[in-house]
Amino acid sequence: MTRPLTGSFWPTPQQTLLLRAALGDGEAWRRVRPSIDLDTLESEALVLLPLLHSQLVAAGVDDPLLPRLRGIHHRTWYVNQLRLDRAAPAVAALQAAGAEPLLVNSFELVVAYYRDLGARSVTALNVLVRPDRFDAALRALGDVARRGRDWASFAGADGDEWVVRRRLVDEFARDVPDLWDEAVALELGSVAAAALSPTDELLAVCLTGARAGRGGALVWVPDEAPTLRVSGDAIDWPRLVESAMRLRATLRLRDALTFLRTELDAPIPESVVNELERVPVKRRDALAHRLAARGAPESMTRFLGATADASTLGALSRLPSFLRDEWSLERRSQVPLAALRRVRRTR
Repeated sequence: MTRPLTGSFWPTPQQTLLLRAALGDGEAWRRVRPSIDLDTLESEALVLLPLLHSQLVAAGVDDPLLPRLRGIHHRTWYVNQLRLDRAAPAVAALQAAGAEPLLVNSFELVVAYYRDLGARSVTALNVLVRPDRFDAALRALGDVARRGRDWASFAGADGDEWVVRRRLVDEFARDVPDLWDEAVALELGSVAAAALSPTDELLAVCLTGARAGRGGALVWVPDEAPTLRVSGDAIDWPRLVESAMRLRATLRLRDALTFLRTELDAPIPESVVNELERVPVKRRDALAHRLAARGAPESMTRFLGATADASTLGALSRLPSFLRDEWSLERRSQVPLAALRRVRRTR
């Protein structure tokens, strides 16, 4: 690695072995198999079991675990199919509202890249909509269950979750403007839908996965493998780097690609990692990267990124307006009371 990767969210050596096994590394499976007990396996590693089953079957491995793994794979396929069928009308409703939804980190992964509904559990419909149609998109889906600055979550039938976003990655103050120009079509059940391009999908997988405080943090790692395998030469590496620069996310993308390349032998050009290394980084962007690795609140890291070009005094003068927007308040004068309430809730 070019430099140590900070953050407790990176896979442990044992988890890395299981990851390699789930991606088809037979030697890794032989090394990790003696320690695998499905009854005591940590919850983060459970997300890898459906994919592990597919790989073991493809390799012709005969193992006493296969019947249980087959059951896990079958259940994943069944639940995903039900969720996909229920999610399709929500996508159609967003389309009818003119929101032009793009699937991201969601069903497009199993449909277009894994090409196996049983290989990876999809826990939520996750879509990106045109920023100027965000409010229309929310109205199209009904009552909001939870709301953030740039996202809203809805409770669908049978415990389903639908998440609508107007920003590709919540933490970064900027966005990639031409995502819709590069989008690709796919069939989502009975609905003709659209998803990020392979290049933008890889960017989203890395930036949303390689961060602290993520549930099921391991799943982002195998997500990149089918993206690269299916896309092949379709990955536009210069665009990937340029998009990370626009987002001011080069440090996180560098760390994610470094891990994938060195620990999992992902076909990522060394020149791409080296180019990310050479990108000049503002001091506040570097601080935001370090704090994010320690699990700092996203609002803090987003503020640092949003004010990276400002002087210290200029940044502080923008803080009340930033917090007003961050907390969905009407006036800056409401910020002190809102801050006090938040402090009390954390005690």
